[in-house]
Amino acid sequence: MKKVFSLLVAGMLAFSFTGCDEEDILSGTPSEEDMQPVADNMNAEKGLMSAASYMNPYGLDEELSTKGAMVDGPTYDYDPVNKILSIDFTGVAGMGGEIIVTYDSDPLAIPLTSIGAMATMIDFVKDGSTYNGTVVFSMTVGTTITMSVMTSDGEVISINNGVASYTWSGNRSIAWIEGALTPVDDTDDVYQLTGSSAGVSSTGTNYESTILTAIILSNDCDYIMYGSQEVVNNVNSDNEATITMTFNVDANGNLLGNPTCNSYFEMHYVSGIFDLTMVMDMDEM
Repeated sequence: MKKVFSLLVAGMLAFSFTGCDEEDILSGTPSEEDMQPVADNMNAEKGLMSAASYMNPYGLDEELSTKGAMVDGPTYDYDPVNKILSIDFTGVAGMGGEIIVTYDSDPLAIPLTSIGAMATMIDFVKDGSTYNGTVVFSMTVGTTITMSVMTSDGEVISINNGVASYTWSGNRSIAWIEGALTPVDDTDDVYQLTGSSAGVSSTGTNYESTILTAIILSNDCDYIMYGSQEVVNNVNSDNEATITMTFNVDANGNLLGNPTCNSYFEMHYVSGIFDLTMVMDMDEM
């Protein structure tokens, strides 16, 4: 069983404003450099959440078969003396590298109530990007299964997308709010994400990102269904720019009260004296 944290569709990682009249008539609209930290941050988080789904030992049995029930999945190898789980993605379509997880208690314990770990990604490949670095992982099983993934102080995750490199650090708290009772079926899974992050984009821009309203994700929807996130570029400089994305809106920018699977989001861009709000459709990017 593998839990896929489907954060973003490909269009979200390559914003294009060619369809917006505002770009043609106004100076100060978001440039590619403005949007690159958004793309890099979200791509980093997409890979990190995918890695977390493998670190999660929920559903792992003594034969190491249940969690790897997907066809052509990774190879699991467990050292019970040192509580180390090695996950090898060699030969897995679109993936590669390893994740080495050292748990603080037995990940095969039944019932599993809580566990912590240090996990190292070694040339872990996801969707064409390669991830290297170590994170702290924890999970608690209760009414809701909650997980957290974070970098230690001073540590960063290094990512290379085949063209350029960038870094990510921060924390993500993940509540598995629906679907945990059917661990083999990931189509009914719903997650709630909170946390903050920072990094240096592939164009050298330092940024900070904060989830303002908890983000809701579902494996049966290609889009972020609810929540809002802020990215601040060039923090504390004369070129500071703030980009806020609200995902729970309709095509006209009206706020939706419940998580809804649609491709619209509202973007609020502020840089200097320039302030622009626009509704965008991910399917048209």
